[in-house]
Amino acid sequence: MQYPLVSVLTPCYNMERYIHRLLDSVLAQSYPVIEMYVIDDESVDNSVKIVEDYIDKFEARGFSLQCIHQEHAGQSNAIKKGLQFIKGKYLVWPDADDYYASDDAILEMVATLENSSEEFKMVRTQERIVLDGSFKEIELRGITAKEEEERSLFEDCLFGKNGFFFASGAYMLDVQALRLATNFDIYTNPHAGQNWQLLLPVLHEHRCKTILKPYYNVVRRKDSHSRMGSASFEDIEKRKLTYYETQIETLKRIKGLSSDQLDRYKTDLKVFYAHILFKLSISQNRRCKTKEYFETLKDYNSETPKERFFFGLSKAKWILPLAIKIKRMLKNGRHL
Repeated sequence: MQYPLVSVLTPCYNMERYIHRLLDSVLAQSYPVIEMYVIDDESVDNSVKIVEDYIDKFEARGFSLQCIHQEHAGQSNAIKKGLQFIKGKYLVWPDADDYYASDDAILEMVATLENSSEEFKMVRTQERIVLDGSFKEIELRGITAKEEEERSLFEDCLFGKNGFFFASGAYMLDVQALRLATNFDIYTNPHAGQNWQLLLPVLHEHRCKTILKPYYNVVRRKDSHSRMGSASFEDIEKRKLTYYETQIETLKRIKGLSSDQLDRYKTDLKVFYAHILFKLSISQNRRCKTKEYFETLKDYNSETPKERFFFGLSKAKWILPLAIKIKRMLKNGRHL
């Protein structure tokens, strides 16, 4: 087969403890034609030095590696900056703290796309979630996927349904398809990620294949920016609303999306997040927020009988905490 150039694009911010694993896993790839750009987001640790120490190793392997600097602006800005430099036919964008689990990951992804019909412009592999330190597997994602889904994955990606997963390095896309869909004018926000901006435009026009092997490892660590843990309602709400804004702004930039489709997705996404935040406000006994998101659901005639019931409970100050306590006791198998 021909070996088209593959571009690896990775944002990096204070990843001195982790990025060596990703760099080693790229160096170990059996695929022979790779360029890699690490976009340093103004790290204040030794990340840059570690990356620069790998440049000669990449050259000895026949690959290229560049470290490009930007003022601290987040992952999406780093990706947008990196898109100016890539020259490959295909793009992967692994996170700096994750790594490829197979030396043949990139080879198989390229082979899958090269041997597919024109309707396929994206491929993904299953992803394995492993614990930082022990690297023990705690979850395997993509186990319900098929090599070729009968449906488009666009709405799966938009709403996170049907087992859709978002690990950056598990995906490879055709660069020209992304260029035609977005002109590389992706939405950026210091607090937004980068996956919807790359996945949605390509999935709107094209299909995606799945390699039913876990070729990418996602490291689960306590200080990860994507983990909310015991965060406050306000922090979680802010994150969810950032997701909403990112998705809407990404949809606006998809050239093939009609105004009617955009309006429909705006409504569907607003309701989608209202359901999530309504449930969260109930669980955290936030009455004002419960009312706010219930009113949003009412405006769109999207509240369910269950939600109407819990909203009624939330009006009584003593009933809701008691209901939550009983629910937790029953969940833990305790008797009343």
